[in-house]
Amino acid sequence: MASSEGEEFNRRGLFSTHGMHRLAIGGGGAGFEGTLQGSLAGGFRFPVGERHGPVIRAGIFGYLRGNDAFYASLLDLPQVQLGYQYAYGRTLLELGATSGAVLTGRFRAGEAETRILGAGLEIGAYAGVQIPWFRLGMSAMRLPTNDALSAPVRVAEGTLCAISAPFAICADGRVSVTDAIAAPGAAPVEVRAAYAGLAFGFTRER
Repeated sequence: MASSEGEEFNRRGLFSTHGMHRLAIGGGGAGFEGTLQGSLAGGFRFPVGERHGPVIRAGIFGYLRGNDAFYASLLDLPQVQLGYQYAYGRTLLELGATSGAVLTGRFRAGEAETRILGAGLEIGAYAGVQIPWFRLGMSAMRLPTNDALSAPVRVAEGTLCAISAPFAICADGRVSVTDAIAAPGAAPVEVRAAYAGLAFGFTRER
């Protein structure tokens, strides 16, 4: 698989932005596989201190990813981020919560029926840590569904990178859990989709 991933926090005076992307294409035992994911949010960081303060942003978040055994999509607009940030030079720590209107989305794991997302608010949390030789990004989300089952879709994912520019080694993982109908006429059961990967590549820090 070939992939590209990035995350950026910026601040200019009171203004603050946060963006990320993840692109991947490849394949394996479950057939062709791809990922298209991104977010962009802008807002304010209030000047509680020279290096730290609360942040509030609004923007868009979405993804499309899967293979023959798994599929997931989401469009969250607008998504609101509320957190606290410490930033000094190339060191950053930010913790926060998210919420937003889920406009559309799907989730399918294995042979279970596809869950339909929407008609509610996403509720989640995130953490970002960046220093010159280390990067950690984590998030968790509870996604509302808009079908005959009431159980939400819960997603947790994270990326950990060791960096010595221009090289990087990154480990990433994701777990998705929900209830779904695994066979026609059967009662709903809990289904899970888990992913873990290790990437070697090149990086550029700013």
